[in-house]
Amino acid sequence: MRAGTILRRGALAIGGLGAAFLGYAGGIERRWLEITEHRVEMADIPPEWDGVRIIQLSDFHLGFATPNAMLARAIAETVAMKPDLIVLTGDYANDGRPRPLDLLAPLAKIAPTLAILGNHDYLQRTIGADLIARDLERQGITVLRNDLTAFVHNGVAGIVVGFEDDLDGPGADVKGIVARMQGKSPSIALIHEPDVIDRFPDRWAGLTLSGHTHSAQIRLSPIRRYDWVDWPISEMQSAYPRGWFNVRGNRLYVSHGLGVSTVPLRFCARPELACFTLTRVEHDKG
Repeated sequence: MRAGTILRRGALAIGGLGAAFLGYAGGIERRWLEITEHRVEMADIPPEWDGVRIIQLSDFHLGFATPNAMLARAIAETVAMKPDLIVLTGDYANDGRPRPLDLLAPLAKIAPTLAILGNHDYLQRTIGADLIARDLERQGITVLRNDLTAFVHNGVAGIVVGFEDDLDGPGADVKGIVARMQGKSPSIALIHEPDVIDRFPDRWAGLTLSGHTHSAQIRLSPIRRYDWVDWPISEMQSAYPRGWFNVRGNRLYVSHGLGVSTVPLRFCARPELACFTLTRVEHDKG
């Protein structure tokens, strides 16, 4: 076989693989919602909280290429699962421009719903972020911006803290929140960028939920430490690209998120609805 023929066939094969990749990553996976279930053993929750179910949704990126049907299914699945608490961990807009958030309206009707903002919500600076926060509140959602609130279940209250991710301000005010809590620890902490957990005191938060990385969005390696998101080539760089981590006694989960940014593709990083069931244990195993 001539060298030219081999090269042509090779080019066709590569082209075919490229077309298949783009068809799958752009046409199938970014629309293919994954529901993940996590049992979280915790020693520092009251007996009344045993079995609490929390659903996390993150990184909607409205205004780019997030499939509306997939988002609608994520909301419908959340409603059907009847959680005790719903948390939203940022990036509602892709470009910081406010867009209608009516699709989120069913959430607060079935369970307390708490939200934080993400870095993309600040791409139009504080003016845009304020409008996004206002629209979230119109849907009955409590927005935490370097703030805390009580979550009450079976008559017993715990504290949920939510950190800011502003681009033209101090960002996550970890020191301020720690001081406000006067030696107490939150039951749940919400951060958008997972690396904020590096600033937490040791063994401070029993469960921290984050988004931001999209699980690399296009995952090129099954080994987390070699994901491109861990390399210094993008604002998505993080030491915590996806899944579970224990950072000096602080337990962290990093969601895949729902939407996409930069490119309308997902590969080995399906959009995620994450459900956590808190389980009380006598001694913390984590």
